Amino acid sequence: MPSEDRLSAGDATASAVTGILRAWLEHIEDGGVRAAFIGEADTDVAPRPPAIKVCASADEARNWVEGQAEAFGVDVAWTDGA
Repeated sequence: MPSEDRLSAGDATASAVTGILRAWLEHIEDGGVRAAFIGEADTDVAPRPPAIKVCASADEARNWVEGQAEAFGVDVAWTDGA
């Protein structure tokens, strides 16, 4: 699977997230799953591209998102289909 990871809690470019992570999963053509999330802050913040990681399974993708939320100290709000 191609590497498509970008912007995670351990990344120095990640801004402080004070609200929730709005997350979703997308099934991709090669059989993998793309996990993505955006932070929703309690204040107005300029939007950033979503954090993305390509995973082998939906469980792996969910675990990655939940780990990122734990690192930020916020909850996850899954969109439909997650």
